[in-house]
Amino acid sequence: MTRLSMALAALLLALLGQGCAVEQASPTASVATRGDVKPGKAQQLKEITPEFRNQVLEYARFRRFLFTDPIDCVIEDGDVCPVLIQLIQVSDASGTYCVGLLPEVVTLRNTAPGNGPKRIVWKLIPPVPAVANAEFFFHAENDHGIIWLTNINPTQLHTGRLGDGSPGAPDRMKYHVMNRHRVKGEAVYVPIVMQKDTISGKIALCGTPDPRMTND
Repeated sequence: MTRLSMALAALLLALLGQGCAVEQASPTASVATRGDVKPGKAQQLKEITPEFRNQVLEYARFRRFLFTDPIDCVIEDGDVCPVLIQLIQVSDASGTYCVGLLPEVVTLRNTAPGNGPKRIVWKLIPPVPAVANAEFFFHAENDHGIIWLTNINPTQLHTGRLGDGSPGAPDRMKYHVMNRHRVKGEAVYVPIVMQKDTISGKIALCGTPDPRMTND
């Protein structure tokens, strides 16, 4: 396996967790008396070996590949700052994974107290070639399609919603947030992008980096 695929596997194993179905026992049944349930085992901490540290370091280095060049926001349609998230799907012996590429920094110039609000609109660009039986979309819950790790002093970025703010049913491949654009500063965020297998219904998380949004 090449260094790139090793790093990719480490990245996506860290980002893409698999849910487990849990069977609920009836109030009158106990684990000790049920023949179909085995006693659980206490969680064990992972042994942190030099080899494992090197694997984590490879993962950290690989994350840099998910950043594209910084950009200055170019306002469209009066108040819209578009940000594209280019999705790719990759495979190795361990499986198939989705990752998203984003600008390392998006900068909005000419921040000033009298500015009107701007709409930051992220748009998903599906993998090329197209992935069969797959849908890609943002997490639909309000304020959870983009998770803000830090904001700009303190609430310049607010009211995250699915779609681009247009009337009608929202486009699940778009997500927008309002930026008051009145105070200089920097924010850090993580997009929550999903891939759904339309046949099995299985949903997985697409791996993304944690880029920055700057009022300058």
